[in-house]
Amino acid sequence: MNKIINFGAMLTIAAGAVTFNSSCSSNDDLGNVETIKQQEFKKAFTAEFGNIASDHSWGFGAVEIPTLGQATTKAAATNSNQWFDPNQNYKLVQPEFITDREIEVVSQWFKDHKNPVSTPVNLTDFFVLQVYNENEQTYTGTDNNGATQTVTPAGHMDWICVEENGNAEHINNLNSNTPAFKAENNTGSFPTTGIQYMQNSSTAKWGFKDSYGDENTVKWDFVICAIEVDGKVGYYVGYDYSTRKSSSSLEIAKDGYYNDRILKVVPAVHTTQKRIIAEDLGASNGSDFDYNDVVFDAFVYSTWNGVTGRNEIRAAITILAAGGTLPIYIGSKDDKFEVHEAFGVSTSTMVNTIAGKKNEYAPVQKDIFIAVNNNDKEYNVNDIQVEVQYGGGDSAILYTLKGEAPQKICVEPTFDWCDEYQNISTKYSLFKDYVGNPSVKWY
Repeated sequence: MNKIINFGAMLTIAAGAVTFNSSCSSNDDLGNVETIKQQEFKKAFTAEFGNIASDHSWGFGAVEIPTLGQATTKAAATNSNQWFDPNQNYKLVQPEFITDREIEVVSQWFKDHKNPVSTPVNLTDFFVLQVYNENEQTYTGTDNNGATQTVTPAGHMDWICVEENGNAEHINNLNSNTPAFKAENNTGSFPTTGIQYMQNSSTAKWGFKDSYGDENTVKWDFVICAIEVDGKVGYYVGYDYSTRKSSSSLEIAKDGYYNDRILKVVPAVHTTQKRIIAEDLGASNGSDFDYNDVVFDAFVYSTWNGVTGRNEIRAAITILAAGGTLPIYIGSKDDKFEVHEAFGVSTSTMVNTIAGKKNEYAPVQKDIFIAVNNNDKEYNVNDIQVEVQYGGGDSAILYTLKGEAPQKICVEPTFDWCDEYQNISTKYSLFKDYVGNPSVKWY
């Protein structure tokens, strides 16, 4: 018999009031394995960290829910004047500019590595920032008249695009050779050249058109590589230029070095976004509470779904780590995914929690349905269901309720999660104080 327990994952915290709608359902009585796990976890948590403040909400609270475009929309969001405007619905956090140091390190990396292996990056909500155009390397060839022609890639790799559902989707604002930070320096404000926000898009396949040769043909000669610059890992798209001019015999082949044009892919962060760190109930007395069994960023938004003809509450999820070795699902029965599967690994694989390897896998983004919006409830990230499956078909939905041991904790997107087997109070010494006093700034 499969058993599941849901201890009221629906939590609403409004200004000046806290409301909890809790429910408990199971095929069996309260002696089932899930109830035992919940009880053992609560006892272990209190023994480890002390008594919990009765008004503790563990960072969860009501947040503004922006209204975004239709869930089926797939396009570059070209309204750059609205991206960072607090009065607009995008509610985006401005990404860091490209630095001279970054250009130096990243461009040299691509020059030093021939035919590098591409890293899978699966994002749908992201910024593309221009980093580098190769304007020193030149290619030569002979035309029909026997004359030597010289081509510099920087001036001819135009119409940068990604593939979406088999179509080439143009990325605006990248036809200039100007890196994003230089555009900012030239205008005195955030640039509209060298950067583009992509909403409901894809990072799986990148292309360009060649304005020197066959410009109407998209070439998909790219790699995405994780490169560390002064302790920070970023994801960079490199292109290897080639050209063929059909009106002559001139043809320049790829050389295996993907430094002809370099872009940076940055997951979008929204001002309403929060980070969820969770335990799968495996922690007990004498074991570590590392709260990294699943780590993900999320923001809740409202949208009109043109396919279903309904207004929906949805959540945009960025999965960052999975330290647990049990199947963990995010989302409800109607729309959910398993986190290890999303990373492309087996359930027994710990993802981005081993010390020194917390950027081994690129973040993965998913978008899930939460509810039809009937304006009868306030939603927040605690409404995003997280379910753990145990052996024998048993499962439990992780919950966090006021004044109880938290199986999920809500933090800011800047939070650095624990390494594997690192107790949260070891990494953050004020955590125990926070357990008894929610006003403590513990990280």
